[in-house]
Amino acid sequence: MSESVNFSGMDKDKLLEIFLGGDEEASAGEKPQPREEDDLERRDRERKGLEALAQILSEDPKAFENSAFEILGSLVLGGVGAIDKVAELMMDKNPAGYVNAIFRVADKCKVPYIKFVLVRAMFRRYPGRYRPYILSLGHELMNGEPSEHTLDVALWLLYKFREEFVPDFVSFMNGKAEAAARVKVLQESVRTLGRFARPVVTAAADSENGELRSAGLELLKIVDMV
Repeated sequence: MSESVNFSGMDKDKLLEIFLGGDEEASAGEKPQPREEDDLERRDRERKGLEALAQILSEDPKAFENSAFEILGSLVLGGVGAIDKVAELMMDKNPAGYVNAIFRVADKCKVPYIKFVLVRAMFRRYPGRYRPYILSLGHELMNGEPSEHTLDVALWLLYKFREEFVPDFVSFMNGKAEAAARVKVLQESVRTLGRFARPVVTAAADSENGELRSAGLELLKIVDMV
């Protein structure tokens, strides 16, 4: 965090100004106007926003209890890519104070991946309460249209739930995701699950994609020896 910047006492509007670029006043019920910017500028804004949020919550974990729903809603509608880190910070500093706002935003969100990362932040702190939600979203994402986030989601589900998602990984091998992503999930499935990954390996070995099929056939020799 930059030592020259003091975010103490910053209110909700100033925080949103950092995250959204200084010309947004959107609330959770308003859609911000898109801004033209390069990726470097966007990442820099989000870094500064996270620095501000981290400092404020470290000093006063309850600082945004009354405005968390509006903050999160505005960031979701504004397309802020670091929304997962915002939710994680809130849950780290004051889980009881922010969990309801995060859940309300997740419940209203129509984008499965954004909903997933918001629920994941709550699941990490309250695994029993949010397990059904994260499982449902995981199944939806693994069986839906692939995106730039599919690989990260798949690996997180694999490491967290292991054999529970084997049927989904079989479907993933048969799906439309890039071959490189499917090969990575295949390799990690074998490394993590051993012989229990055999259905995934078999699906890969039967694939019409040459790269995936080749990887599957090689790994089939390994799982058969376990």
